[in-house]
Amino acid sequence: MRLLIVTLVLPLVLFPGYSHAQTSLPIIDGNISPGEWNGAHNLKLEMSNGDLMSLAFILSPYQIFILASLEHNGPDDVITLHPENYETDRHDYFGIEFDNNDDGAPMGTNENPDDLIMVDYLVEGARDMFSHSFKVFDDVEYGGSNDVEGHSSQMNGIIVWEVSKKLNSEDDTGHDLKISRNNTFHIMVAFWNDQKVHSSAAEINKSPSPDIFIPIRIDDIKYDLISEIITISVFVLSFPIAYFVYLRSRKSKNRGWFQIS
Repeated sequence: MRLLIVTLVLPLVLFPGYSHAQTSLPIIDGNISPGEWNGAHNLKLEMSNGDLMSLAFILSPYQIFILASLEHNGPDDVITLHPENYETDRHDYFGIEFDNNDDGAPMGTNENPDDLIMVDYLVEGARDMFSHSFKVFDDVEYGGSNDVEGHSSQMNGIIVWEVSKKLNSEDDTGHDLKISRNNTFHIMVAFWNDQKVHSSAAEINKSPSPDIFIPIRIDDIKYDLISEIITISVFVLSFPIAYFVYLRSRKSKNRGWFQIS
């Protein structure tokens, strides 16, 4: 039995890449650990008020991870984690919109709604939403599912939002953008700075030519899929090898030894 355990554990020692591939993906908790976003595809966006927002993207076989960060505005801009009145106190939101049909219509249209992720600084988690006609709707409330994760925090005067989205959503209502490795998708980001709930006073990214949406090429988002395939293959092959070694060891123990005089 010890030999079987050693044989199964050996690939972890000899081929640590598979374990690394799992743990190197970001943890969506709002805390940015050193090296957590190493290798990400980075870009900076100028918002409509002149602020610069930083974005980072990491791709896995099943999810896309997005980190947004923005310097907070001035010494009097205080972040309150536990407001006395959630409905009337001001706080911060982050939103990222995906142009589902590449029609360039901000907030989508009634015929072609856009996919949307919303994160409120004061609420854990993210909301999977869709928008059209400058209104937003919750996927869950309209027959869909919540296929996103999100969390926000502030570090040294900088607000950060970590979100993740499934590449192929379980939402069968058609509101979620399907992201594949062979396409380019388009995004628009928005930031509600010290706004009350349901406020429409948002800062958005400035319009790059030719429209407000920013193209994100999957090819630019690096992910070492080949290393993962190799390391997964090593694990798959290790099980029959381990079982074979285990059977051989049991067979050798059951042999009789005779002294030849």
